[in-house]
Amino acid sequence: MQAIASLLDCQQVIGPEHNQRHQRISFCVPAGCVELRVHAMYAPAYCDLARARTLVTRAIVEQAERLRKATTLFGVATGGVASQRSLADAWQVDYERSLLGEAAAGSGADLRALVPNLITLSIDDAMGAYRGACHRLATDQSLMIGRDRASRLA
Repeated sequence: MQAIASLLDCQQVIGPEHNQRHQRISFCVPAGCVELRVHAMYAPAYCDLARARTLVTRAIVEQAERLRKATTLFGVATGGVASQRSLADAWQVDYERSLLGEAAAGSGADLRALVPNLITLSIDDAMGAYRGACHRLATDQSLMIGRDRASRLA
């Protein structure tokens, strides 16, 4: 059995400003390598409550606007434009009341659970071709990538 060599030890601080951004980390894989093991950790698992509230509110407003546009484009079974808008408005009020109102009153689900942090690891080959990705919520992840398979390690 061959010795395991460490190819890279990298630590980065990634904050909300990096949301849905690619942080490229390049490293060279030596000839003859038959398996890569990647270990990644991050914290916190959930954003703070104020940030979660902002993100949930934004998502509700954006979805309501998409519903307004869709009902205007495609119409609804009965009623005019005012009726179509009122459906989207009612949806928005209901979701704001059920998610934001209950959370504020302490009787609803924790909003942080609706917007967990997530890091996606993806691998490209030496030519820059995409080879795969994994999207997992675990804050401590170990992955194996081999010639014939790639899987999560326990």
